[in-house]
Amino acid sequence: MSSKACKCGGTEIDIDRARGVSVCKKCAEVIEDTCIVNEAELTETSGGGIQVVGQWVSNDDLRGSSGGGGMMGFNARESRQITLQKARRGIMDIAGSMRMNQHCVEAAFKIYKMALDRGLSRGNKASHLLSACLYIICRTEGTQHILLDFCDHVDADISILARIYLRLARELCINVPHTDPSLLIPRYAAKLDFGDRTNAVSNTALRIVQRMKRDWLNIGRRSSGLCGSALLFAARMHNFNRTIQQIVDVVKISKATIIRRLQEFEVTPTAQLNLQEFDTIELEE
Repeated sequence: MSSKACKCGGTEIDIDRARGVSVCKKCAEVIEDTCIVNEAELTETSGGGIQVVGQWVSNDDLRGSSGGGGMMGFNARESRQITLQKARRGIMDIAGSMRMNQHCVEAAFKIYKMALDRGLSRGNKASHLLSACLYIICRTEGTQHILLDFCDHVDADISILARIYLRLARELCINVPHTDPSLLIPRYAAKLDFGDRTNAVSNTALRIVQRMKRDWLNIGRRSSGLCGSALLFAARMHNFNRTIQQIVDVVKISKATIIRRLQEFEVTPTAQLNLQEFDTIELEE
């Protein structure tokens, strides 16, 4: 019985918890077809355990309820809720410090819940797992954040976060797109002290990356290597004397990688142009 009233004026409502419906006894109108009850009703199973009626029970909870201790199911469910609440707060803290929006928070939280359901949280530090979840969203959403940003925030080695991130993407079947180097160049350029010419150098570097892609120089190459070599070329085109070591310190790649990318780019037609020609001549694809 329920205190709810039907449109016909009838107040006697029959609730069928098994089917999740409420029906008016007077006119047979279905009042609700997805009833959710606030109170938990318990029934005893044939094995002597306790089963919850009127709400979803996970397989883990059912295993805990099938024996003599039926309250184990409640404890497991409560523990999961506490874990999820802590995870959500952790994701919000990391995202907030890195200026990520609420959409990224919600998406990362969904990934965390999937990871928790698959048992992928075992053996991983919570902050590392949460960072990996957020980084996946950064990659899928195309933000400018890189994995090293998360390493600095949670004080983790990049190889650890990379391992967790790759495992999550693989186990959860998440198709993570390759990072677009053009998304990273502005942040690197801001750290190279170009002053009021930062945007100009950055734009030139972006166009260099575009030319690199036309020449297929991006295939099989890490984005950081393309960004570093493009910024070094752009800096010199704008008469800034930046050394390879300065680029290495900002982009966090090896000097050998920068040199290889420069050698590959130097044999392309684009590398033979000066700044004025580069800005005005559109080479054929």
